[in-house]
Amino acid sequence: INPGFNMLSCLSADGLRPHFGFWVSDDAHEAELTFGGHDKERLAADLEWTPVAVPEKGHWMIDIVGIRVGDKKLDVCTNKKGCRGLL
Repeated sequence: INPGFNMLSCLSADGLRPHFGFWVSDDAHEAELTFGGHDKERLAADLEWTPVAVPEKGHWMIDIVGIRVGDKKLDVCTNKKGCRGLL
């Protein structure tokens, strides 16, 4: 994939941080998309960053080592390879 295909690369080329923020209210009647960063007022907790697994593919694919719903750990992605998710 050509690097120009990646929206975040385009932001960086224009002098903005290659970040974006997306916020949706609980009832989905309000939403906000911010390019070049994020609105800290919208955060309920600190951000946690994770690297993409195969950046040269141009996807936002991450390695998943486990999945938890509430306090219950699901029996998926438990082998040595784990699994990957596409965001």
